[in-house]
Amino acid sequence: MLRLPLFFCLMSDSSFQESKQARLAAESALRSLISQLLNSGINLAQIAQMMNLSTSEMQGLIGRDFGN
Repeated sequence: MLRLPLFFCLMSDSSFQESKQARLAAESALRSLISQLLNSGINLAQIAQMMNLSTSEMQGLIGRDFGN
């Protein structure tokens, strides 16, 4: 039998959906910010360094939106 973590058991469906929507909104805002930084002339490696991420982690965040 599959046992879910307590966190998931305590969340109602509506709060789970709200959490998911909040995460998606945050990811969208992050991609928008990254896009603006790239358009201002800052390169991907510089943005990754500012965010304390590797370049490959950064590409994972934005790859599908920027064709990388």
